[in-house]
Parts: sequence; structure tokens; C-alpha cells
Amino acid sequence: MNLAIVTLYFGKLPALFPFWLKSCKYNEDVTFILITNSNKPAELPSNVKYYYSTPEDFESRVKEKLNIECRLDGRVYKTCDYRPLFGIIYNDYLSEYEYIGQCELDMIFGKLSHFLNDDLLHQYQKLFDYGHLTIYKNNYFVFNHLDTEFGNSYTYRKLLEKQELCNCDEQFHDYSINTLFDELGVPIYETANDRIGDVAQEHYRFILWDHSSRKTFEDKNCKMIFSWNAGNLNGMILRNNNLQKKEFVYIHLQKRQMTFNVDSDADKYLIVPNSFERYQEITKEYVIEHSKANFFYPQFYKTHMNGIKLRVNRLVSHDNLTWEVGSYKKKK
Repeated sequence: MNLAIVTLYFGKLPALFPFWLKSCKYNEDVTFILITNSNKPAELPSNVKYYYSTPEDFESRVKEKLNIECRLDGRVYKTCDYRPLFGIIYNDYLSEYEYIGQCELDMIFGKLSHFLNDDLLHQYQKLFDYGHLTIYKNNYFVFNHLDTEFGNSYTYRKLLEKQELCNCDEQFHDYSINTLFDELGVPIYETANDRIGDVAQEHYRFILWDHSSRKTFEDKNCKMIFSWNAGNLNGMILRNNNLQKKEFVYIHLQKRQMTFNVDSDADKYLIVPNSFERYQEITKEYVIEHSKANFFYPQFYKTHMNGIKLRVNRLVSHDNLTWEVGSYKKKK
């Protein structure tokens, strides 16, 4: 596949990074591009390329390539809104690839070739619709529609020019890139959405966001853990006392503080809530033991408090695009 998957990351690389890197290695038919202001890792798989870049470099590229004033001022999450245009912003790194993906570092890949191939790629301008992994045909489609009104009479240019993070690279809402594609009648590949292991951050045990329909909801009616074995990622799902194996494209471990009881060099391991464990036979009892609820899980309260702050910010600002919460440097 003539596909490059890009991650742009400013700051210290997360503790999960070596496991992310190992999962990239097992997708040898895909090139991964790491753009960061962190030091180059001591060892990189042959299919992973490293480029040093700073937030200031990003701002300069946006100005040069898109003619948009970009001032991050510490708001590095704002770069997410620019993801659909990485092929232009970083065209000196990406021009040779027919398709360009975006991904994050809080995830572990399965075997992408089990879900993607050249025939499938050639059928779509855009594959997947959530920010953890999205793939675009490397052309000027989004750039050519920067000033096309969609959703709630916004243009993508106006969204990029806003100071706040608009989350316009993912999901389905008035300001989403997916809405632009929909209104232009351009189909998005969504068939494999039920193979996305998007773990709900506010729960201790693994509860997945079900992306099989555009009305995303939590699937709480099962217990599960994950196994990673030589690049193959499987969910071991216990439902109605039946233990089933289901292959996944990736697992997304958003805002999870994981502990690592296995080395990242291991060729197989288990992923249970908040830890990576040595591989062993998976039984119903093992899944049940690692699917217990934790009513004192701090991330639950943090997530709900952030939601309250978000709603208050929107009420005060009278702006539904005030998506961000938290402390940031103010523009000068």
C-alpha cells in the first residue's frame, strides 16, 4: 500500500510509545511518519521515519502552505483541526504517498492489511471518521473546499482560524470534516468501524464506544480484554457467558495511565484495564477478573468535571464552538 500514516506530537513522548512503535513495525507495508520536537528514538523500525519539528515550524508552514495565521501559544491540541491538511502542510515529507493517514500515540495497531488494501483505498477519498485513525487520498480535495460552507454555515478556513480546538477532524457534528464530505456527496469508508477498539476514558474496565453507527454509544453489555500477538490485535469478549475472539484495527487508550508488566520487545502480551501483562491462556475467569468496575476511578470524575466546565464556557461565550477546557496561554 502506498500509504503513510502521520503522527504530529509536541512534548515528551508518552510511556506507551515503545508499544506503539512495535505495533508499527508489524505493519511493514505501511510507512509511519513521526513528526515531533522530542529527540529521535534510539532505534526505529525500518518503516518508521522521524522528522524534527517545533510548534513554531508548524505555524510557519500553515502560513506558507494555507495562507492562514496560526498561533498555537501552547494550544498544541489545535493542530488536530489541521490534520486533514497534513498532506499539504508537510508535503515535503509526504508527496510520494498516494494516501496519507493521521494517528495518535495512545493507541496500538493490529494488522492493518487485514482491513485495508489497494482496491479498497482506491474506492474512497476518505477512510474512517474518528481522529485516532483517518486516511485521506493525497490530493487537494479538502484544500479546494476550504471556503465551502457546510454544517452550520461555517467554512473549514473559519474553523482553522478560530483560537479554540473545534474537533473538526472527527466524529459527526455541524463542524466536522465528515459533514463536509457528506454534504458534498463524497462517501466515507465506515465498514470497519465496529473493529475500532475505542476505550471509553471515564470507565476503569474496558467499555468501548460503539462506532458501528454514527450515533455513537457505549457498549456496556460485555466484559473484555485485548491480546496482541505478532501484530494481530484481538478482543477477547465475554458476552452471555460465551467467550469470543474478535479482531480489531487498533485499540485507543485515551487518557489511561497504564503500567507495564511486560517489556515492549515482547512479541505477544495482554492488554487489560490500565496495564500490559505477560501473555497467558485467556479464560472466562481471566476476563471476568480483569473486568471489574472501580467506583473510585479518578478519570471518571475528571471527565465529568471537564464536561461541566465545557458547558459553562459555552453558556458564557454563547459559542457552541468553544470546545476546549483547561488552562492555556493567552494570545498576545
